[in-house]
Amino acid sequence: MPGAVKSTACQTCKLRKIKASYETRNLQRLSDIANLISFGAKSIPPAPAETVVRKPKLARHGALFCSVLGDYRRGREATEFLALPSYGKALNSLRRAIKTGQGLKIETLASIIMLERTESVFDRGRDAISLKHTEAIATMIQNIGPPKADDQLHLGLVSDSYGTLAVHFLKTGQDNFLSQDPWKGIIEDNIASLLENKEAQPHLKRLLVLDNEGFGNLPKLSRRCQMVHFGPRDSEAAEKAAQLMSSLADTERALELAYLELFEKTTDLGLICDRIDPNSITGSSYELSSVYLAQFLVSSLGLQLYMLRMLYDCSIVYNPDETPGLYARLTELCVEVWKYGPYLKKLEACVASSTLSNILPTLEFANVEKKEVLMYMIIEMDRFRQPLPRDRFALEQASNIFTMQVTGRLPPASL
Repeated sequence: MPGAVKSTACQTCKLRKIKASYETRNLQRLSDIANLISFGAKSIPPAPAETVVRKPKLARHGALFCSVLGDYRRGREATEFLALPSYGKALNSLRRAIKTGQGLKIETLASIIMLERTESVFDRGRDAISLKHTEAIATMIQNIGPPKADDQLHLGLVSDSYGTLAVHFLKTGQDNFLSQDPWKGIIEDNIASLLENKEAQPHLKRLLVLDNEGFGNLPKLSRRCQMVHFGPRDSEAAEKAAQLMSSLADTERALELAYLELFEKTTDLGLICDRIDPNSITGSSYELSSVYLAQFLVSSLGLQLYMLRMLYDCSIVYNPDETPGLYARLTELCVEVWKYGPYLKKLEACVASSTLSNILPTLEFANVEKKEVLMYMIIEMDRFRQPLPRDRFALEQASNIFTMQVTGRLPPASL
């Protein structure tokens, strides 16, 4: 155009800046979505997105995330990452970073966490390769060591991985080092601060401390329950079972009291509202002002449910007089979980699916009508990645096997 001032800037550089700005903005969405995946999330500050864009060896992971997020926003179905060229590039860049001696750098940890989180949210073909990334995250975090109080990036990455690794340690039977000192206090303080209402934070932290300890002990408790169900039945076994049941009862009761305390406080503050809901299987449902609070409370209820279920199963063997009362309490606890269902179902599918592990164990305590509604809700919440069966019978079987595995009702591999 005549009279216009022509830019002397390199067009290639301009395009790079525009692309970097675009990727940085989209990478912030990973933290937003990560907040909705596990109750240790949203702890990563904005720095990782900028860090990854600036690091050529790590930028591939940002490009992968931006690509699959764009497809998700356009309403496209989830795909298998192994078919994506951007996934192969991300894997290769990570291998090169580790091979060249960057395996213990915070930026590399950020990169593999981003890759694992992107897989867990968007990869329909998530498989053993993906699960190895979780093992690598655990190893890297432990080898790098605890974060310093002023290192927000490192602190955020470790806290963000808490929920993912808790499940990983449960599946593998490994000890959860994040529930032990010196990690324990650092992570609890950081995660508790994620609830924006400061008046409720002390109550959340009290429950979080119990959750952290409970999730840390869950693999050991599951193995002890296996011995109750599949081990010898003699006086020594009966004594050990009594000790186990006492421990389970104490833990479950402490979780219940801390949950009620946090629930009452957040209700008083207007963060939770119990409203009449004719469409809910319970007749009412909870409306919450914070997705983070909802997922934290449901996660805690899930842990309480596992403890109470293990206690109930052990009582069938060694204390049958307590069984009816424990069954009634389990049913009441399931109703409490169900009241969060309508709120969770309204969330995006890639978000809502993260709570399914706390809903699946409740199917066994639902009558035929409620079970049908619950399975429809589970399938709806799972509609994006679809790792669960679509068939109702197969879904119920998968749910039962999952719960039996967590609560020690499947025989040890050695038997």
